[in-house]
Amino acid sequence: MSAKMNLLTSKACDNATSEGKSIRKLHDGGGLYLWVYADGTKYWRLRYWLAGNEKSLSLGVYPVVGLKVARRRRDENRKLMDSKLDPSAERKADKLRNKVARENSFEAVAREWFGKQVHTWVPHHADDVKRRLESNIFPTLGKRPLDQIEAPELLQAIRKIETRGSYDLAHRVLQVCGQVFRYGIATGRCTRNLSTDLRGALTPHVKQHQSAVRPEELRALAPESDSIKGKRCADDRAPQGQQWTVCESGEGGMARGCAAGGGQLCWGGR
Repeated sequence: MSAKMNLLTSKACDNATSEGKSIRKLHDGGGLYLWVYADGTKYWRLRYWLAGNEKSLSLGVYPVVGLKVARRRRDENRKLMDSKLDPSAERKADKLRNKVARENSFEAVAREWFGKQVHTWVPHHADDVKRRLESNIFPTLGKRPLDQIEAPELLQAIRKIETRGSYDLAHRVLQVCGQVFRYGIATGRCTRNLSTDLRGALTPHVKQHQSAVRPEELRALAPESDSIKGKRCADDRAPQGQQWTVCESGEGGMARGCAAGGGQLCWGGR
């Protein structure tokens, strides 16, 4: 004859007291008990035996965990026992797996990588890298374990940037993601760099360069040079009458131009 099940009612759980005892245990069947303490708190416990040893597993606090939910948890754990598994051990293993997953999430690994690199960057570049990750990647992939992310997921996140017309930013964010994956490989968190799988999948970004200025145009530009944002490069030793040359920011530290005698230009380090 099978043991009786579902002996309690929601009303009985609500009205249950310890009746002056330190703990009163109300049996619902199948090893499920409602423990009622003298201070009025109530806890669900699952009582079971494994390899001849009695064990007990917490299933939640009543009434946060209601009677129906407690019964469902009881049945789920009894299925584990039917498979010769210890529910307590499985719960501990789940907690460990969840902890490892959190530590190996894309965001956790990215922030760890960022912390290793930040001292080598100028502040504005560090801010750019952090902002690119926090704004574009963490909201969708941040909590995903690094080794479980697939190329289509990463592509979808990057293409959201492209939909804003920010093609250059999309490439830069993908480059940062590639560095995170490489760090993940080095630290044993993943085995693939997904950024390499996305080569050719993004919209190409066409860089625009400043048009070249012909030597005969320099004299016309000189009076306006003060209003142009950029670096003015000049040779202090050049004869009087030299012309200023406006250089792009990437060239200012390397170039000097002079238009002495007929507008002839010369380039080189100062």
